[in-house]
Amino acid sequence: MAMVLERDSELTFPSFRIVSASAGSGKTYTLTLRYVQLLLSSFVPQNALKNILAITFTNNAAAEMRQRVLAMLKDVALGKEKTVAQVSSVVSLPEAELRSRARHAVDDILDNFSDFQVRTIDSFLGQVFRASALEFGFNPEFEVVMSNRELVDYAFELYAREIRPGSAVTEEFMKMADTITSFMGSEKGYIWDPYARIAQQVKRLQSVVSSHRAEVRVMDYSGVVEEELRKARSIAAEIKEIVARHGAAMDSLLRREFELVESEGWPAVFERTPKSRTVNKGSTRAEKENAAICEQELGDVLEQYNACVARLAEAHARDYFRPYASVLAMIAETLESVKRTRGRLFIGDINKAIVRSLNEEVVPEIYFTLGDRIAHYLIDEFQDTSPIQWAALSVLAGNALATGGTLLVVGDTKQSIYGFRGADWQIMMNLIGGKDGFPSAPAIVKPLDENRRSGEKVILYARDLFRQFDDLDIAAAAQRSGLLGFEQRPLAENKGRGVVEVVRVTRNREEPAEREKILEIIASARRRGYRFSDIAILTPRNNDVIEISGWLNDERIPFVSHSSLDVRIQRVTTEMIALLQFLDSPIDDLAFATFILGKTFPASCGQAGQPIAHEELEHFIHRSRASHRKPLYKAFQEHFPAQWRTIFESLFTMVGYAPLYDLVVESYKVLELFSTCAGEECALVKFLEVVKEFEESGSNSIKDFLEFTGEEDEEGEWSMDPGDTADAVRLMTVHKSKGLEFRVVIVLLSEYWPKGFSPIVHSEGEEIELLHISAASIKRSPWLAEIYDDRRLQGLTDMLNGLYVVLTRARDELYVVGISSADKARVPCSLLQPCSVSEADLPQADEARRTEESHRPEQVISPTLHALRRHVGPVREEKLGFDETSRGDALHTVLAQLQYVEGDAAACVDAALARTGFPAAGRDEAKKLLTSFLEESGILEHFQPVPGRRILNEQEFTSRTGDLFRADRVVIDSGEVTVIDYKTGREHDEEQYRLQIRNYMDIAAEVLGKRTIRGCIAYVDLKKLAYVSSGKTEGNRTS
Repeated sequence: MAMVLERDSELTFPSFRIVSASAGSGKTYTLTLRYVQLLLSSFVPQNALKNILAITFTNNAAAEMRQRVLAMLKDVALGKEKTVAQVSSVVSLPEAELRSRARHAVDDILDNFSDFQVRTIDSFLGQVFRASALEFGFNPEFEVVMSNRELVDYAFELYAREIRPGSAVTEEFMKMADTITSFMGSEKGYIWDPYARIAQQVKRLQSVVSSHRAEVRVMDYSGVVEEELRKARSIAAEIKEIVARHGAAMDSLLRREFELVESEGWPAVFERTPKSRTVNKGSTRAEKENAAICEQELGDVLEQYNACVARLAEAHARDYFRPYASVLAMIAETLESVKRTRGRLFIGDINKAIVRSLNEEVVPEIYFTLGDRIAHYLIDEFQDTSPIQWAALSVLAGNALATGGTLLVVGDTKQSIYGFRGADWQIMMNLIGGKDGFPSAPAIVKPLDENRRSGEKVILYARDLFRQFDDLDIAAAAQRSGLLGFEQRPLAENKGRGVVEVVRVTRNREEPAEREKILEIIASARRRGYRFSDIAILTPRNNDVIEISGWLNDERIPFVSHSSLDVRIQRVTTEMIALLQFLDSPIDDLAFATFILGKTFPASCGQAGQPIAHEELEHFIHRSRASHRKPLYKAFQEHFPAQWRTIFESLFTMVGYAPLYDLVVESYKVLELFSTCAGEECALVKFLEVVKEFEESGSNSIKDFLEFTGEEDEEGEWSMDPGDTADAVRLMTVHKSKGLEFRVVIVLLSEYWPKGFSPIVHSEGEEIELLHISAASIKRSPWLAEIYDDRRLQGLTDMLNGLYVVLTRARDELYVVGISSADKARVPCSLLQPCSVSEADLPQADEARRTEESHRPEQVISPTLHALRRHVGPVREEKLGFDETSRGDALHTVLAQLQYVEGDAAACVDAALARTGFPAAGRDEAKKLLTSFLEESGILEHFQPVPGRRILNEQEFTSRTGDLFRADRVVIDSGEVTVIDYKTGREHDEEQYRLQIRNYMDIAAEVLGKRTIRGCIAYVDLKKLAYVSSGKTEGNRTS
């Protein structure tokens, strides 16, 4: 690592460093170490927390980096030997001073968390735009949406309303429909519904255009098309006349082409190979002589015809999308008005507005502020940057370098698989090659080529696969992103380790051999001690994910499909959305019926002691529909008054007054969802998170939220985190697997069939042009062939990059199953080098890992919610020193690992200490203290496994104003709940502690209801318990 990041004493300013980090080489660690170096060093100027900005591309990556920075600083402050050594390799400070600075850095981050800037690139640029919104003509309270589809749909609908008999819009629309039909050719059939086709293409083009910084050039080539078509027909007539005059036999393929060019289906000509002869040579001597005379008279007329068809093909390619682009231009003003009226902006609009302003040399005021403030930039996954994002960001990075700052970018062009979102790995490749850099700071390029993830055999297989290709096209595509001949080496401890097995099977829909192979691999891994969660199945296609899900279901193998984690498809979520639809519009009988006929409503009625049968509800709905007298909910009020009062009345009265989040929380409480929907906790929590984030974005109406629930989830806002504790096979597509690693990876590969590349975006100076080029049409034009070939190679590069990604996810064992056609294997299956391994040679799963996981406590995930009716003020405690706080945190962490204590308390504590990685120096003392606390204080009764008991450790509560409270331990019994709060060190103001735990108890009482609530302050060092009721202390127990 020292070769990648220099010591701070050797840094020169400005500093621009590019780290080319292959898979598993520790790029996140490198970024974290650089961040900590910048923050702690005495050699780095302008290195306050607010002067450093780290940029990632996903929320998960940003959260992970924040956690890593804090963890590294905390470990240095605590004097953890390994971490201190790592940081000392790049920060020139004595250990005592280094630890002191790390302590202060942790305090600074916690006290000024808003200055701790680890952001996604979209959120950062969104913040830049919001700060300058008025300069761009927008209200600063706008909402950023990741998908523009809903806005475009609405704008197009407004445009379509003008299509009526006699209107100018209708006349223009019909002209476009005629143009589209003529471009398709009569052989393609008639477009019976031009509106649907135009709408589909317009929305598609808008998505493509929004990711490019340049403006689209829309030019009318229809005149060129007509002129070249007229010339081609004229030349064809001339050729036919000469051939007929000589009595020669015209070449049959040319004759068919002339028939096409003279028909309405003339675009089909582009799919035919250019002809080099006009007439058949004949079989007799006379026929041959006549053919030669005819060809001599024709001269270069056929060449003129072929050149004319080439120009016609080029004009057609350029004019093909003009009708759609024209509609897009026509709705642009409407779209802009819709955005402003609704206060919504697409993330692509933000980037384009910033870049347009910079191109016009009108620099937003916020850029000057940021230029003065941020001196150091760190960018992760740089290969996934789009041209428009880099255009907006490079100005700020360039300013930092020009004023003596630093820029570190980390990425791997071989892992660029997001080209469909506009990512362009060539930006990084150009910077590595010295193009498009910064005059003030030439780039220093450093490779990270040591794989810290995988066993040697896994690394060598991936490396050797990309070392040499017989197919020149594949070699050229691999060369583009750096795959061809890349080097990687394993860590010393991973040499000789790893398992690789590669098989190719023939596709058979009836009896898929790949099914049996995958099940066999899973069974083998399980026999050898691997958990289900150690295994991941990766495949490029969503359809394969669905099919594999069926195989695993059939065999009762637990799995989590990352492609089906959208919380909106969960049963409880669909019912909650139906409830909100009803509350927003009470006359929506369908929404009301959907909710009461679901599983949630009857279960909640039963929980409240007012059971109602599903059949009874069905009969009620049928009777009500037959009468048609009143809205369904009014009839329900009359027939089921008790259930209406219990479930609906309070919610009904809150609509229009309470914020959306409060309404949903009250719904959870009224319906007792965490009790009635056991097993659905993850979906419930995720739904609540989405509601909260939606409300924080500035929208607060039910109607807007319901509209939001129907939008596409391109950024995973609705996706649940499967968590690390679920023992289930992970199943996902290639794109979902990026950045992850698994002990055992099974890759299922199908043959690569490109779907075409229309439209192809072609740069023309400061503008882009949209071209329609098919694989067939390139036969007629070298210019089109060159553009198409470049795009085809780009598609191959993306495919190879995806292959590289899946081959580098495995730590221990990699299995690749390639499915080929019966006749001939295509890429990527044709690239695979089969290799096998016998069951006897397969290693057992690491024993230490298995022992650790067998003792992992099963966590009960049951978030506690409360009605948000009042403010619960935070408790003011005197500030503890860092060392005292650290010791207390460590002991709290160990206690949180104790779900139950069965048998020897000392053994349970010892196991918990091992799981938490408690520092060895203090482990014996901590074991002695915690064991005596459990055995002597009287708290052991709250750690016993009582039937029906549930334990919640480190449970968080959130007040209406956002104050966060965390109860250390909540013991839920059938008739009683005990809320326990641990205290370490000396006894401080006990009255403050009582107030704090009463707050917890009040919140627990609202949620859990109908139970006795007790509070317990547990003094660990004093081995003392103080029980608290809502109004007084019940008494103390002391050892």
